Amino acid sequence: MENNLLTVRELAAQLRVSPKTIRRMKAKIGYIEVGGSVQFRIEDVRQFFRSRAIYQSLERRPTIKRPPLKHLKV
Repeated sequence: MENNLLTVRELAAQLRVSPKTIRRMKAKIGYIEVGGSVQFRIEDVRQFFRSRAIYQSLERRPTIKRPPLKHLKV
């Protein structure tokens, strides 16, 4: 049987963040408790990050022409 659960330390290591960061995010990600241990389903973690992904277009944005800046004298 395949293990689809990650501990706080395992998830922290995969995401390269501290376990403290994972504990703060656990309610947002979704977790289960197994024998008093907090565990995360891999699919819940993937869904969490999919829902927060920001994709930028690979197309070059048009350049906006702006008037030259005038020097200020103080």
